Amino acid sequence: MSRKGRDDHVCPDCAPEEQPIAPIMLMAIGGMIAFFAFFLGLVGAIAVDGFLAPSAIAFVIAILMIVAGYMMNKKHSIMKHEIMHMKLEKAKCSYCGTQNEPDARKCDSCGAPLKD
Repeated sequence: MSRKGRDDHVCPDCAPEEQPIAPIMLMAIGGMIAFFAFFLGLVGAIAVDGFLAPSAIAFVIAILMIVAGYMMNKKHSIMKHEIMHMKLEKAKCSYCGTQNEPDARKCDSCGAPLKD
């Protein structure tokens, strides 16, 4: 009897999820605001008085948006990694130490019952 490897395993629960759009949009909009704030700051620093303060405020808001989007994306990535790790975690036999499939009831090596 041939056993399939983990690379051959395909099911809807294990399929890669799509990337959430909210963090990407937050970082993109923050990047655009930072871009415009930077050039507004250049105009304020070089030519026109009064543009520097709003430019600095917009730049800080843009940086906060980019950091928030990054943190949201990182949190999603960590959660996805933990879920995949839990799915792939093997059941260890307490008698012989063999790593078995997570849903196995008996050890593949010695036949001893596995504890849940």
